[in-house]
Amino acid sequence: MKLEPAQPRGEITLGLLIDVAKKRRGLIAAVWLSTILGVAFVTFFVLTPTYQSTAVVLVKLGRELVYSPELGDRTAFFTSMDRIILAELEILHSDDLLRDVVDSLDPVRLYPDLGSDDVANPVQLAVQRFREAYAATAVSMTEVIRISFRHPDPEIAADAVNVLVDRLKEHHLRAFGEPQSTAFLQVKVVRLQKELEESEEKLEAFQSKRPILTVDNAAEMLEQERVRIAGALKQVRNEAAALRESGAFLKDEQASLSPYSHSDSLLEAALDLQIVSVVAEQRAQVMRQRGLERQLATATEKLQTLPSHLSTYRAILRERDENARIYEIYSRWIEEALISEEMDRKKIANISVIQKGRPALEPSSPNKLLNLAVGSVLGLVLGFGLALGLERRETEEAEVEAEVSEVLRLKPGLIREAEPNVWEWVPLNQSAGPPNTDAD
Repeated sequence: MKLEPAQPRGEITLGLLIDVAKKRRGLIAAVWLSTILGVAFVTFFVLTPTYQSTAVVLVKLGRELVYSPELGDRTAFFTSMDRIILAELEILHSDDLLRDVVDSLDPVRLYPDLGSDDVANPVQLAVQRFREAYAATAVSMTEVIRISFRHPDPEIAADAVNVLVDRLKEHHLRAFGEPQSTAFLQVKVVRLQKELEESEEKLEAFQSKRPILTVDNAAEMLEQERVRIAGALKQVRNEAAALRESGAFLKDEQASLSPYSHSDSLLEAALDLQIVSVVAEQRAQVMRQRGLERQLATATEKLQTLPSHLSTYRAILRERDENARIYEIYSRWIEEALISEEMDRKKIANISVIQKGRPALEPSSPNKLLNLAVGSVLGLVLGFGLALGLERRETEEAEVEAEVSEVLRLKPGLIREAEPNVWEWVPLNQSAGPPNTDAD
């Protein structure tokens, strides 16, 4: 016959805890004190204290966050600040930024153990450690970002935060700026300037050949000129006809005179002079008539070709004006780009430093008071746990002894342990021998 040990019964109550505390206060106090001493030893002598330096920056809407399309309407528009803050956090956690900071600070200065020749890639390892000790978080409902770094040396922690903020401006301008636009615009402006000069030379050459086109009422002026020339030509023709009639009359008079009369001889000489004068005037009128006819033909031709010349002139003028307009636009853009590039070189960004990183006076970890408090609570838990375990074991043993005593009182015999925590009952008249583990 086998007897199993009785299972513990009952719940852990306040009364039980009080009884255990009174009964085993020495054990509980020893465990509690040992735990506190162990935590204190680890906190003060094992763990390396680290110092945290924090910088606070404000992200504002700046020139690099204003987008203006290169073509079409140049109306500028802004993106939401939430997206901008998310972009800034991505930049802050980028490997390029952290590597830039680590290179600036020197990996060996940050982590002296990486200066050993056995370390294959100290920069990459330094970046990994830097990332583990680094934090950048956005303050809710604001445009503020808090940047923190932990290091055993408070001076290095402060330097790292400040260098990181400085490199953040560079990477921010590189990400949001357009570093290639200046070179492109410079080439574009040179080409547009050449096109504008060519169009201006073309316009000047066309105007020099046809200056009348520069006048607004060119057609009206040409028509007036043609009418004036036509009127002058008509007058010259009339005067030429009168001169022909006068010459004919003088010749008839000359023919009627007698060659033997002295008086007629004098009159004939006077008529000869008049005829010579009339012939000279006729020749002059012929020359004037031919000149006016040529002028009239030229004016008529100009008037007839004026529409096509005006169309060509206006096309050249439009081309010149369009080239001038585009050149002016790109000149303004290149001026803005050069100003923006100069501001980028001077690190003028929309990021303002609210608080620079400063060396901490007290370590941020380990938190000695918190560790001692946790150790105190842990010591009490362990002490009470050990005390309750011992109390429960003693209670179980007492219950087993009580059951055995009850069995012996009803049926005399021998109770012995056949195997650990398993007992069997042997009658008194049975000879002693090895325990039979199969007996009921």
